[in-house]
Amino acid sequence: MKNRHDMTFRKSGGLMVLYKEKLCDHIKFLSSDSNFVIWFEISSSYTKLDAEIVIGSVYIPPENTKYSSPDAFREIETDILKFSTKCKYMCLNGDFNSRTSTDADFIPTDGNDISDILNLPEITENDTYKFEIYNIPIARNNKDKTKNNYEKLLLDLCKFTNMYIINGRIGENMTGERTSKNAAVVDYFIGSLDFINIISNSKVLDFSCLYSDIHSPIDIDVDINKCTCEYGSVPINSMSGEKIKKWDINKKEDFIINLDREKISELENYLEETKSFPADSNIINKAVENITNIFVTSAKKTFGTLKNKSKNENTPQSTRSQDEKPCHYKPLLGVKLLYSELQEHSQKKVFTISSVI
Repeated sequence: MKNRHDMTFRKSGGLMVLYKEKLCDHIKFLSSDSNFVIWFEISSSYTKLDAEIVIGSVYIPPENTKYSSPDAFREIETDILKFSTKCKYMCLNGDFNSRTSTDADFIPTDGNDISDILNLPEITENDTYKFEIYNIPIARNNKDKTKNNYEKLLLDLCKFTNMYIINGRIGENMTGERTSKNAAVVDYFIGSLDFINIISNSKVLDFSCLYSDIHSPIDIDVDINKCTCEYGSVPINSMSGEKIKKWDINKKEDFIINLDREKISELENYLEETKSFPADSNIINKAVENITNIFVTSAKKTFGTLKNKSKNENTPQSTRSQDEKPCHYKPLLGVKLLYSELQEHSQKKVFTISSVI
């Protein structure tokens, strides 16, 4: 690691990403001129998603300090715009030192934008219409009601790049828990809506002095090896070990009778509601998955299921060894250490991405 000899008298500061050795062939670090973020991508060949996941681990020094820089947010914004042209699953995580209360991180549409005036649905200034499609709350919660000067810079970054704050919107952290000194929210996960759509949980962990002086770890669970959209009650790629019995032609009429008419009606309404939206693979995926769920549910009722016990069902989760994790790092103007960890849960098929400052 390169050290800031011109700013300090001892080795300190820096930005680091740690990951398990078995992920080496699936992690690629991306070039950036910014000292405030380190970018890497997770290969789609590993996640089985339709594109790579690009993650930026961030540390922005506090305002009004000798380490602060007015260019930090602009540099990160430039990187997002560059990488987002090739990837729809974008994520930022880390300490932004921004206190944003519950102010909007998107530009509201009021029917007066150019796409509505010209009646051209294919012209889209932002993708906030996906909030409803993905069943993500457009308003976010935040227990920290204070705002600072970095608030506008972070919210503008979100608005200009179609990235959205995950804190206060998803899972256990729907309430917008505090992340620093149990008093402030300055640590965030921020993502594109396509990325947020594959998050199954987010949470703020208990504070530990082992990792940080004042910050609590935050993490999210990202679904992998499954369809990128969820719509309906039965997942296509169920990990429960449940298997539907073989098709029986003699029960064809029962299968038809067991088709859920209410779900079919919901599907028809969904197709009607989205037919005027811009062409989007996620909308199509949702419709296809909903159709599949209708068939799967009827098949379970008609033919029954078999329960296959997993051979790893009683195997305890292995403990992590710090020595086994390779790392990649770059110099950073700051005095904190950002630790981003990618951990795969083999049975749940999710990534846990953690940030510790």
